Amino acid sequence: MDELCKMFTTTVADRDGLRDIAGIALKTVVVEIPLDAAFTGSLTRRLLPNLLEQLHRTTTSTTSSSDQSQLDVIDILSDIFSRLGQFLSTPADDMAKQLQQNSIQTLYPLLDNARSAVRKRSITAIESLVPHIQDNLFAELVKKIISDIIVKGESCQKFPANLQKLQSLIACTSAIGRSCSFRFAPYLHEVFPLVLNYVNLDDNDLREQCIQTIDSFILRNPAAIKTYIPTIIQLGLEYVKYDPNYNEDDADDSEDQDEDEDEEDDEDHDYSDDDDVSWKVRRASAKLLSSLIGTHSEFLSELYAQIGPTLIRRFTEREESVRIDVFNTFLTLLQQSIVAKHQKSDTVVTTSPLKMVGSVDSQIALQLNALVPRIVKVLSKQLVGKSIPTRLSGFQLLKQLVLVLSGGLDDSIALIVPAIEYPFIKTPGAIGGTYGSTTNTNLKIEVLEFLKVFLENHSPELFHPYMNHLVPSVLAAGNDHFYKIRAGAFSVMSVLIKTLRPFCNVVTGQADTNSTKQVVGLTNKSAHAITPAEPPAICVPFINSIFNFTLECVKATDTSVEVKEAAIGTLGVLVHQACDLIPPVDLSDKVVPILVDRLKNEVTRLMTIRCITYMAESPFANPPLQTLSAFNPHLAVIVSEISANMRKTHRQLRIASVVAVETLVRKFNCQSMYPDILDLLYDMLTAESDLQILPISLSLLISMMQKGNTSSTVQLIQSKIVHVIITIVCDMPHLVSGGASLDLLVDFWRILASAENDAYSAECIQELLSKVQCRKEAYPVVSKSIAALTTNKKLQVSPLLDKFITDVIATPGEPNAKYLALLSIGEIGHYHDLFQTAPTLHTTLFNLFDSPSEEIKNAAAFSLGHIAIGNMPLYLPLIVEAVRGATVHQYLSLLALKEVIEVSLCTESTQTAMSAYFPGIWKILFEKTDTDLEDSTCNVVSECLGLISTSDAQSFLPQLQSQLSSSKPTTRVTVVSAVRYTFSVRKHGGSDAYISLLEPLVLDILRLIQDEDLNVRRVTIGALNAVAHSKPQLICQSLGELLPLLYKETLVNEAYIHVVEMGPFKHKVDTGLDTRKAAFECMYTLLDSCISSIEIHAFIERAIAGIADPAHEIKIISHLMLQRLATVNSMALSVTLDTAVDALRATLTSKTKPSAVKQEIEKHRELLHSCCKTVIYMARTQSSTESGNRDMPKFAGFLKEVKMPTALCFDIFALVEKEVAVGANVSGNHA
Repeated sequence: MDELCKMFTTTVADRDGLRDIAGIALKTVVVEIPLDAAFTGSLTRRLLPNLLEQLHRTTTSTTSSSDQSQLDVIDILSDIFSRLGQFLSTPADDMAKQLQQNSIQTLYPLLDNARSAVRKRSITAIESLVPHIQDNLFAELVKKIISDIIVKGESCQKFPANLQKLQSLIACTSAIGRSCSFRFAPYLHEVFPLVLNYVNLDDNDLREQCIQTIDSFILRNPAAIKTYIPTIIQLGLEYVKYDPNYNEDDADDSEDQDEDEDEEDDEDHDYSDDDDVSWKVRRASAKLLSSLIGTHSEFLSELYAQIGPTLIRRFTEREESVRIDVFNTFLTLLQQSIVAKHQKSDTVVTTSPLKMVGSVDSQIALQLNALVPRIVKVLSKQLVGKSIPTRLSGFQLLKQLVLVLSGGLDDSIALIVPAIEYPFIKTPGAIGGTYGSTTNTNLKIEVLEFLKVFLENHSPELFHPYMNHLVPSVLAAGNDHFYKIRAGAFSVMSVLIKTLRPFCNVVTGQADTNSTKQVVGLTNKSAHAITPAEPPAICVPFINSIFNFTLECVKATDTSVEVKEAAIGTLGVLVHQACDLIPPVDLSDKVVPILVDRLKNEVTRLMTIRCITYMAESPFANPPLQTLSAFNPHLAVIVSEISANMRKTHRQLRIASVVAVETLVRKFNCQSMYPDILDLLYDMLTAESDLQILPISLSLLISMMQKGNTSSTVQLIQSKIVHVIITIVCDMPHLVSGGASLDLLVDFWRILASAENDAYSAECIQELLSKVQCRKEAYPVVSKSIAALTTNKKLQVSPLLDKFITDVIATPGEPNAKYLALLSIGEIGHYHDLFQTAPTLHTTLFNLFDSPSEEIKNAAAFSLGHIAIGNMPLYLPLIVEAVRGATVHQYLSLLALKEVIEVSLCTESTQTAMSAYFPGIWKILFEKTDTDLEDSTCNVVSECLGLISTSDAQSFLPQLQSQLSSSKPTTRVTVVSAVRYTFSVRKHGGSDAYISLLEPLVLDILRLIQDEDLNVRRVTIGALNAVAHSKPQLICQSLGELLPLLYKETLVNEAYIHVVEMGPFKHKVDTGLDTRKAAFECMYTLLDSCISSIEIHAFIERAIAGIADPAHEIKIISHLMLQRLATVNSMALSVTLDTAVDALRATLTSKTKPSAVKQEIEKHRELLHSCCKTVIYMARTQSSTESGNRDMPKFAGFLKEVKMPTALCFDIFALVEKEVAVGANVSGNHA
């Protein structure tokens, strides 16, 4: 290295080549030297003084060779600081501090250098250096820069040369702010006014630099810059239209200007002025506004009002690169809106396309809707211009606009259709010459994507007058040479068909415009709710044109797989929507045979199966419309081909086949094929059953029994399938333990029992009882199955009930048999009044409350509550009285009462019968809250109160609200828990009527987050979590008040930590952990449901703090939040990466104790896995930013560390990296 330095620092003129070689060698050493090598630190400290000395010599030299040498030295120094700077940042090392100081003293004067290349590279070197210097040196440097900015700024009027030096100093503040954003934040209030002031100096390069600097402040210090947002908006709006060399009235949207805009466009494209660099200022301003929108989406409504109109006026910007940036800025505004809308669309159903969730979103939608005419008016001319990038960006903008508004362009279709037609139809003499000559592949794909979204989000009848333009354009795209364009064209054709021939919903009377994604779904169960109507006569020829075109493509053998699948999907939509318009001979002689042929092809069979399923779901297959009778001659072959795939190893193929067979069985007469179908189904269920296959198999069996001859079909199923179902229920109960699977299973047993074969029902019950004895997990499902089988009218329930009662009262008895008997008695009580059969049953159940087994006691309470449904007047008063007087068994009595209330609310008849008892029960329950209750008992009381409140909200909610101010914490806990529970009650708690009554009370309830009692705060946070998950629109406007209270609960409170002595050991117990964990869980829910209403930077700060929390669970939750943030708001997260490094490093370098047990080792590995995944997601935010120089140096160095083979987490990180890559590929394929 010493020799390389000597060669590099030579000043002999004829040895320039040697110096260059030495410079390359030094750069290679710096870049390639291993960071974990023992000599790296000492080598860095030895190399740096030599290079600093050489830089000082070249600065004073006047030779031409020294100029290039100077640049080379600065480049090498930049590499050293960025890659090896950690070896200069040892706090207690005097030598390190001296090197830091020398580096600053050598580099800083170069900001005054006459050469711009030297100044720029010096700024880069300082940017790489400052993360590693000590705080006092950092402070001195920033203060020196501020002082010099003031001096240069005051003197630049007299000395114009100082303008460039001032520009370099301002650029240096930008660089320091990027690399050390949090250290720089305290100085922002001094720097920002200076930079803002110098924007007004008459120098476009300086003006551009000032705007770029403010842009970097926004990106790196979004929280600190918040107070300057109005000023920044004003600045951006002023300079985004700054064009001193081009006179333009500010009212760009006036009628006169619009009339002359075509001529202006042509003139604009011809305009040229090599000396005019004002476009750089406008471009920087557009990016400034984009950064502001991306980092402060909480002000979305204000941004729309202030920025939106000006951006629309600037859509006619004469400089193309600036115009694209203006489009992208408005696109960012739309994207922020659509993120908020999509975050909430899963939990809230709106009735109007303009009614987004919450008043803020509604306001945004109204603001944007008011801007639509102006947007379309300007874009309609840009979209048929000469510039392909402009047209591409324009269609992207329009697509996002439609998605945000779920339509909104009803009155603008006439202006948009010519632009859609423009890339596909070649018409001489049009604007810009021949259309086809002004297009490219990406533009065509973007136009097709827009058209699909456009059609899906507007009423079909709006497009009918324009089909003579749209259909030929899409057919032309279907003939394109590029397969992606052809496949995209068929996707659009599917939507066009639904637009040409929409169905009318019987209930709403409105057109049904479901997405063509139904084609690849399982079934369209809503088909019976829609009815075909006669299409307009003008649309019929277009349907025939699409049919003929699609059929030819499906027949072709030389097309790509993507095009074949898309064409088959389009054919399915054609038959589903318009098979009455297709000639019957074509349907029977062309369509069905070609589909049968495609079923036999391995490449196309999956899509063909889904296509046939969708066809069969058509309302034309419902009586009295039997237009799909063309399937009948081929039905046996079709069913045989499809059902044969149940034996295939391809999982999706098996699932699609079962769904298709179920649909065909339900729609057509397939009874003759039942034996073969059941044989294949038996083979599939015995080979593999899971949560996806079993429900659709049960659905198929139910359809077979309902559609065919019930008696003969039941006999077939009894002989071939029932034993398999019983085996699954007993051996794999998790597959049918809840949800749709359990509902289908119960329906299956009921239909089987309806065959009135009492002997077989009894046989099934016996088989269930005989097989279940070894698996207790199956008891709840078996008990429901037994109860469903007892619905057989001929079956005598008494013997079965006697057997169960015998098992219950047996002493000592077999515990498992007793447990199953109790569950079964309760389930049977749903269908039968058991008092006549067992008059003393309730006494037996009450006596079991004294059982030593908790399991038996809980099962007795369950059974007691359920049998009360069968005879409410007799059993319910007994349970209520037990609750009133209970002391020892009050929890079990309450549990029984809760079962009665919960089950009674499931049907109107039982709810009506129960309603007379609610006032008395309510009073008793509130009396219980005045006593000291255990947590479990208090929870049951809360659940009962919550359930009752959903039955009559007008009566009971005010009573709940009146108890919020109770002096007893237990009462406040009970009230909050009751409200929280209502959000999980699917039928009543989620109803609009109940929510409208609850809405005024929600904020009063949630303000208890600041209650003095820890338990009240914990339960209130749980309530906030429930509201955020189920009905986020109730809290969106209140998050500004609630979030600071929530963040307070995420802090570790030392007052709740105490030491417990356990023999010779001392153990720390944190009683505040549950509350803190609930707070972080609530934050995660809010991130998914209310992101547009969250001040994101404060949120990110608490999420990052969570990864340093001592609790394992909170670390994991915080990792999940950061992963989610990297997806939904990468820009905001990217500026905080450096602040997370220390906590992430602490996790990834942690080790388990030598004495750690297996469980501790697994938890630690889980934590490392989660942390590595978080690092990978966070790293992606760097690549998503616009400029590579925005990378966070500390995080970048940390990322290199964890990827090194010597890192403790190297193996786990490599594994997780592969998992994330595979997941991304799968998501991309699905998309």
